[in-house]
Amino acid sequence: MNDTAFWHLFDDKATFNDLFKEEVRRGWMKITADTDLESFKAFLSEHGDLIAKPLEGSSGVGIERFTIEHWQGREEAFLKELLDKQIGIIEERVIQHPRMSEMCPTSVNTIRVATLLGDKKEGIVYAYIRIGNGKVMDNVDCGGMAAPVDIETGVIAGVGANKAGETYQIHPMTGKKIPGTQIPYWEEAKKMCLEAMHRVPQVRFVAWDVAITKDGPKVIEYNCRFGDPETQVVLPLLESDLFEIMKSVAAGTLTAEQVKFSNKHACCVVMASDGYPSKYESGFEITMPADKNIYVAGAKLDDGKLLTAGGRVLGVTETADTLADAVAKAYETVKTVSFANAYYRHDIGKKALEV
Repeated sequence: MNDTAFWHLFDDKATFNDLFKEEVRRGWMKITADTDLESFKAFLSEHGDLIAKPLEGSSGVGIERFTIEHWQGREEAFLKELLDKQIGIIEERVIQHPRMSEMCPTSVNTIRVATLLGDKKEGIVYAYIRIGNGKVMDNVDCGGMAAPVDIETGVIAGVGANKAGETYQIHPMTGKKIPGTQIPYWEEAKKMCLEAMHRVPQVRFVAWDVAITKDGPKVIEYNCRFGDPETQVVLPLLESDLFEIMKSVAAGTLTAEQVKFSNKHACCVVMASDGYPSKYESGFEITMPADKNIYVAGAKLDDGKLLTAGGRVLGVTETADTLADAVAKAYETVKTVSFANAYYRHDIGKKALEV
């Protein structure tokens, strides 16, 4: 669905911020070992409250907040500390709308608005709010919770739920009731996402993480993947219209009859950078066949070459009439993919085949 040749526009946070500057609407600076110290100092002097992020990553990993007390009078040492933490971009901290802050003031509580640009249909397919619970980050992997948002009205339409499956009518930290809360600037947020989805039409599905400020909506983050590697074995077998399924899920009207899958089997083998999920090297050229179902993830285009740029580099997926054949085909295709420092498991599907 999403053309992997254009994923790099979303995977690198600095590239994304530049491309979608009309939606990002905040100060930011990419930092590297070559960053000019005077330019860095000038940025710090303009912004006394910062969010620092790795250039790549998800689930809030590696994101920290810094204020002027962290760097005043020691800017050069602060830059080195950021680089040692593998921080690649610093951004002006977004101040959320007071109504959003009421739910949890420690985090910017964002709404994930998912858009789908189909051949025949396009639009918002679902929306939900992510609410923090005492930490800087709002997502469920960092202890937060999520609740559905009615696409038409922008009203929170259900309880909050955390990763453990615990549900909340009332926020446990602030005492704020979650269901029934109206998201401010909802129409403006929808309009912004619907316009942004046409910026890179080759990337048809994007989940935009939107912050609501007193001046309107701003895009904070984004996700243009369907949850790899699990979804990489699901979507190749789906025979139904994905757009209609997602619309029905958002409306709460999905029936079993709407979702039809092939009777075939699928296997995905993830090829990673050796050392992942800890420290690993990247920047190695990737060669692979063009006629295979390979989901590129931690990679980027550089001067016409595809280079590794992350931990989980790609997923090789094959389908077949039997699971054993799907597994065998996947590993045969893996042999045709090459990049230095490649690592992958050799036991994918083994347990299922033993049942």
